[in-house]
This record gives sequence, C-alpha cells and structure tokens, in this order.
Amino acid sequence: MERVHIDIETYSDVDLTKVGLHRYASHPSTRIELAAWAVGSGPVQQWDINDGGEIPAGLVYILMHPNEYEYHAFNAPFERALFEGVWKIRCSAEYWHCTMIHSWSLGFSGSLGKVGAQMEISPDKKKLADGHTLVLMFCKPAPKGHNAYRYNKDNKPEQWERYRVYNRQDVEAERQIKSLCDPYPIHAAERAFYLLDQKINARGLPIDEQLVNIAASFDVAEKAEMKGLMNRLTGLGNANSIKQLAPWLLEHYNITLPNLQAATLKSFLKRFTTLPDVVREVLELRQQVSKTSTKKYAVISQCVHHGRLHGTFQFAGAQRTQRWAGRMFQPHNMKRGFPDADVQAELLMSNDIKLLRILVGNVIDFISNIMRAVVTAPPNKMLCVSDYGSIESRVLGYISGCHRINNLFLNGQDSYKDFATEVYNVQYADVTKDQRGFCKPPVLGCGYQLGAKGLVKYAEGMGVRMSVIEAARLVRLWRDLYPEVVYMWDWLTGACKHVIAKGGRVTGYCVTIYRDDKFLFIKLPGGRSLAYFKPAVKQEVPPWENEKARKEAKEGRVYIPKTLPTVTYMGMDQYTNKWTRITTHGGKITENIVQAIARDILCDGMYQMDLHHQDIIGHVHDEVIIEQDEAYAEGTLQQMNQIMSTPPHWAPGMLLGAEGFITKRYRKG
Repeated sequence: MERVHIDIETYSDVDLTKVGLHRYASHPSTRIELAAWAVGSGPVQQWDINDGGEIPAGLVYILMHPNEYEYHAFNAPFERALFEGVWKIRCSAEYWHCTMIHSWSLGFSGSLGKVGAQMEISPDKKKLADGHTLVLMFCKPAPKGHNAYRYNKDNKPEQWERYRVYNRQDVEAERQIKSLCDPYPIHAAERAFYLLDQKINARGLPIDEQLVNIAASFDVAEKAEMKGLMNRLTGLGNANSIKQLAPWLLEHYNITLPNLQAATLKSFLKRFTTLPDVVREVLELRQQVSKTSTKKYAVISQCVHHGRLHGTFQFAGAQRTQRWAGRMFQPHNMKRGFPDADVQAELLMSNDIKLLRILVGNVIDFISNIMRAVVTAPPNKMLCVSDYGSIESRVLGYISGCHRINNLFLNGQDSYKDFATEVYNVQYADVTKDQRGFCKPPVLGCGYQLGAKGLVKYAEGMGVRMSVIEAARLVRLWRDLYPEVVYMWDWLTGACKHVIAKGGRVTGYCVTIYRDDKFLFIKLPGGRSLAYFKPAVKQEVPPWENEKARKEAKEGRVYIPKTLPTVTYMGMDQYTNKWTRITTHGGKITENIVQAIARDILCDGMYQMDLHHQDIIGHVHDEVIIEQDEAYAEGTLQQMNQIMSTPPHWAPGMLLGAEGFITKRYRKG
C-alpha cells in the first residue's frame, strides 16, 4: 500500500472552535477550498476551488480506494470529517493514521507547527510562520466593518497565493514529521485503542438540550442581576470591571489586592473575617459573576449535533502518559455535583428562576453543580457507569511491591482510612468521614514524592487545608509506612541516570528503561513506552536546596545551594506552556509510570467491553459510561464491573476493583 499525506483548508460561516468538528463539517456553508496531497515521496499536488469548482478526480480516486492507499494527516479526524461532511466520501478511521497522535506518543506536544519546531525539522519542510494569520483570514467571514463579507482569491490575491503555499507546505511538514516518527512505530494495542476512541467520539454523549438551554439562560440572567447589585452597592458604572473595582476598594476601604481572580478572593475572604459587610458582599458577588464553570452550558448548546455531543475526548491529550484530555465542555473538569441528579434536574426544568432562588438560594452554584446531569440517556435507555476504585494506589502498590498497600486492597480496605488510622491513632472502623477526607491528598500525592509545601498546595486544590508543619509530618509518616515506594523512587532515578550515561537496558519494578540517540524510553508492562526527548543528566539545584537557602537567609546566614546530578529532558512546561528543558526525579517518574499504567488498564477494560458489543459513549478519569436499553442495563453493569475488576494479561495478580450504578442522568457515584 502506498502512503498518502493529506492536508486541507476550509471555509465556513460557523466557527470551528465554537461549534466543534461534527457541527462544523455538516454545516451547509462549510466547504473545502484547498486540498494538497502527496503519494509516498512524490511531489505535492494541489487542488484549488477557484480552478473550476469540480473536486479533484485524482484525490477522489485515492480516497475511494482505501485498500490501495494508507492515509496520513496531522489531526486526521479533521480531514476525515470534512471529506465525509462536504464531499460525501466515506473515510473509515481504520484506514487513516494520525501523525499528531504518533508525535504526541513520543513526548512532543501541540500543533503541526509546534511539533515541527520541537523536532527541529528541515527548514524547507517547516510550517509557514504566517500560516495562522492566513487561516484566520480565509477560513471564516471577515470581521465586522470590513469591506467584504469574506476574503478570498478575488479580493486578497497575493495572500491567497501565500495561502496555497502554506497548504502545500503543511503536507511537507507532516510528511517530514511522520518520517521522524517512523523508527518508533505505534504499539499495536495503541492502534486498537485509538480506533475505539474514534468510535466513542462518533457515538457522542446524549444531551438534554432543554436543560442546557434553561441553565444557560439562568446563568446569563443571574449574573446580570448580580452585576446590577454590585453597581448599586458601589455606586460604580461597572463594578465588575477590575479598573473600576480595585480603585474603589483602595479609596474607600484601603484594601489592595494583587488581582481579583477567584483564588485570590477566596483566600482573602477566608483570612479576613471582619470585613465591612458591603465589601464582603461585593467580593462574594464578584466571585459568582466570574465563575466560568457555568459557561459550559453555552458551549454545549453551540456544539450539540442532533441531540448528541461529539468529539469531547482527545486521545493521548495528556503529554507523556497519553491519558485523554477533554475538549469543548471539558467533561474531565466537571464538579462532583449532586448524588440525586434526577431530582435536582427537575427543579431546573421547571424553568422558574424565582422559585429556584427560593428553593436553592445560590442559583449560580446550583447550575454549576448540576452540570453532569446534562448527559441524559434517551427514552428507553439508561446510563451504566462503572469506576475503577483507587486505581492509582493499586498500581503504585503493584509495581513497587509494597506489602501494606497490596494487603489493604487484598482485604477490601480503603487506602485513605488505612492511612488515617496512623495519622489519628484510631482503629480502622473508627475513622470518621472528615478524617478520611483529610488523608486523601497525602495518600494520592505522597506516592509521587511530594514535599511538605507541595502537599499543602496539592491538598488545597482538593479543598483540604493543612499547615506546612502538618504536611511535613504527613510526608514523613507516609514514607515510613510505605518504604518500598521510597526505594522505588531511588531505583528509578539511578536507573535513568545510568542508562542516559552508559546506555544499555535496565529492568525492574515492572518496567524496562533503555535509550537511543534521541530518546530515553520506559517500557510499560502493557507494551508501549514512555518517551523522553533529548535526555541528559545535568547539575541542577533541587527544590529542597533552594528552600534551605531561604530558611538560612531568614536567620541572617548565607547558604549556597548545592547542585546535584539531575535527570532532564526536553518537554512542554505545564506552567509556562513553553518547550524547554525539564528536570525530573524518581517521584515524578513514578507518577508518569503509574498514571500511564492506570490509563492502559482503562483502555484494556474498554476494549474488552467493546468486544462484548457494549456501546461506550464516554469515560471520565477512571470511569466508563455505557448507554444501554433499560431491560439490559443491570446485566451490562455487572459485566462492566467484572471486566474492570479483572487485571489485563500483562499485569497478573494486580488487585483491581470496580463498582458502578445505573442512572438516567449522569452523576458521580
């Protein structure tokens, strides 16, 4: 079979980023304006809609003969959807290969241009620097106030020629990236998981559009009411404006805040309990008005296509681990919500905002907490939801051989309660709900070598407050209780340093570490490998040395932080979003391995369910959602729990567990 590398440029009256790929591809105004392709290493060919309007016979032949050709594109679902939606040519995922996913599997990140820059591809193969500007110029209507409704070859001829070059160059860039990925083929299981992902995204989540529209309208109405109240309380024209509210706080109450972001206001209101009533009320209103979670309703309403929301799960979206990322309304970032979602949804469906204010008080918080309920099974259907219990702790215990962790799961016990027995010196049966909740952050975070300050921040993100002194005690206790994990951190650090410096292969703790001239690899038990680009051991100052220097400085002493040989690699910094050299350590490597294995377990479970002809419609973190006929829902849930509790063949003896429930509206169990 011959490879074909393809790239297209489109126009539509609707915005792809707002309506999602499925609605975009099916919109009557959407059309393909440029198509470029290359067969094998042959020259790039191009079709332009202005060259007569007929779709290109050569490319059509290629697309209609999948048994003769193998299709490659960067973000292949886009080309597939547009060829199907606009040219009405069936493009089955099984014949298409996504170069974006392949490059991401090697630790690269982002768009075609970004990946090309990270790979340092040949200058003549790079994506054009002004490409994004050209796309914005030609892919959608011109901004209001411009002379034309849209720009095209007739009114922007020079830019259009540049656009044509850009389209051809994208094929060259994709082909070059693919050639650099070729020595590292996608693992066979990963290919199967990718195809399953495409099926899941094609099915889509069933959405209650009426509930979405009511919630979206209430969000707008309630925030408008709150803004009006803020204006009346402050006497300002727009009290929600930072430029107006900050001077008002300073002038009238001598209050200065670094910013008015939600986290800043939350911390400020907790620390200062004796604020004037008007200040507290205004700042609390500002928190509500600024809440972004409720904006998901407006996003959903634009993206729903025939009652379903497609394309919300991005395969391999999380760098390194290849876990899924959320798209559009971000299903992975929804609040836990109400356990009685059906009952609460009925309150909203009454469509009476005045009544809702009386019944629930804070309408914004209410519609934020009911977000999951928009995913609602169609008539005569139910949602079967099953969740892996404590999956990361189970994987951590398995790969480290930690006796205490494995024994507690063998005995059907809870890892948070187990740790609480040591923290509070109480019997397992006497651990309270609050004690268990307090111990959740250290159990989840300390396994990845978090220090005291890191644990404080991590716990705060989970809604748990603790002092640095408390955190330091918890860190010491955790490491004393689970020494096998601490040994594993040291082994992983030492093994990576050894392989980077001397090559070879080192095996232990269920993984094999090896390298070539470009990557450090950590092969997982499932068969795929984590990839770290341009690995190097460099002298770096570890965080604890900087912390020691700060402490000494406070006491008037000078301490010069020591540098230590540290494992580094090139990657995307999650805080700066820049491609740079990143330092890592045994705890972070452990986190990568554990989360990657947990993801592979989820993939294996979903694959087994698909073999049993179950219609998976979604998955959130370690939870799988299946849409099923009411009559078969109970049996389906039992099968889901059984499959998810059975370890994959490559992890014999792993202690897995899963529980679930059946519901009409999606909720957290």
